[in-house]
Amino acid sequence: MPPVQLGTYRIISVASGTCIKAHNDWEAVCWKREDENKEQQWYVQRSGEGYRIQNCLHGTYLSVCETKDMAKDHKVKVFWA
Repeated sequence: MPPVQLGTYRIISVASGTCIKAHNDWEAVCWKREDENKEQQWYVQRSGEGYRIQNCLHGTYLSVCETKDMAKDHKVKVFWA
């Protein structure tokens, strides 16, 4: 897989067509696509060997607390490989 280019993205499920949305400062949910909704826009930035994924509206970072739990968004930066 080629490296992700830096920029702003929507993260869309291939299975459902829904987008990851920063619901608030601590929770991310999947929701129907809304083109102008900045809660569904994520800024992807290189960081060492991985990436930081920051929400464009809230400024929070996408992270995973547990694999059995849903993804969360936090104010703490998380690095994705």
